[in-house]
Amino acid sequence: MSTKRNFFKKLFTGSMAIFGTSSLVNAASTTSAPSKSGDFTHMVFIWLKEPENEEHRKTFLKNARTYLKKVEVVVTSYIGVPANTPREIVDNSYSFSLVVTFKNKEDQDIYQTHPDHVKFVEDTSHLWNKVQIYDSLKV
Repeated sequence: MSTKRNFFKKLFTGSMAIFGTSSLVNAASTTSAPSKSGDFTHMVFIWLKEPENEEHRKTFLKNARTYLKKVEVVVTSYIGVPANTPREIVDNSYSFSLVVTFKNKEDQDIYQTHPDHVKFVEDTSHLWNKVQIYDSLKV
């Protein structure tokens, strides 16, 4: 392992000597791939009223999968459950997380009133007792 680490250290040091630091930094910043995740991230955490009820979990999951893919302004979507990481700072009490990205705030605004998003809320809100949402912009 240390042989591999030494090889990469020598390779990096040699590249720095040949090309200089600014060339490597400029090359990295100009060749980075465009973001595929969208610049607006909508993170939703949902607590089911009966988190152990398998029928409720299946209903929620089926609806989330069905309706999320129908909204054309969604760039990416992710449905998750707590990873149950045993750290004091991590909240594992929610039932599901939804992470949805959009190109911009305007697309997220379209999503909020989109008939498929409205239908999803109508079809699943009776299962929840708490929802927490965080929206963020890429910096």
